[in-house]
Amino acid sequence: MNDVPGQDEGPDLETTRQTPAGARPDVVAGRYRILGTLGRGGGGTVWHARDEHLGREVALKRVAGEADADVLLTRGMREARTSAALAHEHVVRVYDAFEHEGAPWIVMEYVPGPSLASLLEGGATLPVRQVAAIGAQMATALAAAHGAGVVHRDVKPGNVLLVDATGQEAKLTDFGIARAEEDHQLTRTGMVSGTAAYFSPEVAAGEDPSAAADVWALGATLYAAVEGRRPYPDAANPVAQLHTIVRDRPRPPQRAGALTPVLAGMLDPDPRTRWTARRAAEALRAVARGGQETGGAAFAAGAGAAGAGAAAAAAAARTREEAAATQAGARRAAPGWWRTARPGRPPPGVAATARPRRRTGPRHRRPAEAGAGAACWPGWWPSR
Repeated sequence: MNDVPGQDEGPDLETTRQTPAGARPDVVAGRYRILGTLGRGGGGTVWHARDEHLGREVALKRVAGEADADVLLTRGMREARTSAALAHEHVVRVYDAFEHEGAPWIVMEYVPGPSLASLLEGGATLPVRQVAAIGAQMATALAAAHGAGVVHRDVKPGNVLLVDATGQEAKLTDFGIARAEEDHQLTRTGMVSGTAAYFSPEVAAGEDPSAAADVWALGATLYAAVEGRRPYPDAANPVAQLHTIVRDRPRPPQRAGALTPVLAGMLDPDPRTRWTARRAAEALRAVARGGQETGGAAFAAGAGAAGAGAAAAAAAARTREEAAATQAGARRAAPGWWRTARPGRPPPGVAATARPRRRTGPRHRRPAEAGAGAACWPGWWPSR
């Protein structure tokens, strides 16, 4: 696995074997003329096509996988319905869905710009304010999805599409493994779905993905965009990667500047105190408007000043539940840069390099999790 974003986003854990591309069709359903290939993956192939009836360019996805035909049809229709229900300016629109030659096809908005992953190839980075602007758009898209009860489950640079070469506007795509919060059936195949490199600690430990996990994945995506590397070094295989995510804390950012306190909130190891998508969007917008594009090794001590604008926006966006949790002492006093870099609070009187305490056994699960069957990895986990 490669630690550089864009080159290898890690294996998709729903299927680690790439689906054969098959022969390129000329015309699909007597209407969509294929112009080229936009991408291939475990979830299918996406073609660049022209709708001959309406005279417009579209993205045409043939849903594929290792499941049987009935499951694929159900999954394809679910993806289409999920995306179509999210009428948001920063979510790729779905125009139609149909069955053709025994396979589900989805007709989507064509986004001509590159993916964020392609811009990050070779360890490239983007300016802090541009990353914040893209992040704010993705966070508002996630907030809309979460408000509709939908969890994306696979936020990563490859699923962030830029509208054009300027990179100022982006859209979130690929709700192929997304699900409504009450739907637990189609993706319960013995392995959690998604891309391991962007899993949150709780998902890596075996818990069901939630809205909080989407926020973590977006935070990891923005971290990669500004740092040129992912929060964790890549491991040799998916299982080792999951172990690393659960056991270790994210590497402190060195170039994030004013984004540091925002990343700290989004990459909080505890999903209960992690920022919501809405709160992250407000803070990211503040950084995009006036964030400083300078970082430094002393981010732990300087984060309060660097993130003053983000702190104000975050405080305004804090929900009543989060405020109540803070007053009740739910926030843990765990060391680490995600704590010292939090906006609006001075860093504690400890060195930035202080190591968190390590547990010698598996983390204790909350009573509600007992007997859930999720994996418990040994190693450090901040106390609940």
